[in-house]
Amino acid sequence: MQAYEGKCHHLSHRIARREMQPFTPAVPAWASAALCHSPPSPAAAREVRHNTAMRQARTCYAHLAGVAGVELLEALLGHGWLMPQDDRCPRYCLTPQGTAGLAARGLEISHLSKARRRMASGCLDWTERRPHLAGALGAAIFVTLSTSGFICRVPGSRTVTILQPLTRWLDAVQGCSPVANLISSTADTHQPLQGFSGEGSLR
Repeated sequence: MQAYEGKCHHLSHRIARREMQPFTPAVPAWASAALCHSPPSPAAAREVRHNTAMRQARTCYAHLAGVAGVELLEALLGHGWLMPQDDRCPRYCLTPQGTAGLAARGLEISHLSKARRRMASGCLDWTERRPHLAGALGAAIFVTLSTSGFICRVPGSRTVTILQPLTRWLDAVQGCSPVANLISSTADTHQPLQGFSGEGSLR
C-alpha cells in the first residue's frame, strides 16, 4: 500500500495507490510527527552529542542544513516571508514580503519560479529531525550567502562555517523589518548556536 521514497538522507513515506487517496488527509498529522520525533541515526546522534561543526552547519545537496539551516527556515517563516502549503510533504510559497525582501538581497525570484525543481520545500534535517529549507530557493539562498561572505564551505567536507551571523543578512537592507536574533555565528564551533530562547542549540 505504500512506496518508499529516498529524500535528503532519510526515508519518507508516500501513498502509492490511488484508492488510498480518500484517506490521505489523515496522514500528515501522524506521518509528520513520526518523522520529526524519530530518533537520529547513531552517526547523527554522535554529531549532536559532541555538538560538532558538522551538526551546526553543513550542506545537504545544494542547500544549508544543520542547526543553522533549521533556524534559517524558522526565521523566514516567523518573519512572514514564507507560508506553509502542504503538511504531507512540507512545501512553502513566497509571500509578497518575502519576494521583496529576498529580491533586495540579490535573489532573482523570477528565475527561481522557472526552475525545474520545487521552489521551496522542507527537508527533514539529519541531526535536528526538523525541516530545513530545500528546493530552488534553498539552493539560491545558499549561493547568495556564500558569495556575500556570510558562509564558507570547508574544502573536502560538507561542513559549512558561518562567517557572520545570518541575522545580518536578513536585516541587511534598510527598510526591512528586523528579524529576531535567531541565528548566531558558528565561528567558534565549541559554542552552540543561540535559538529562540537564547539557551543554546536546538533540541
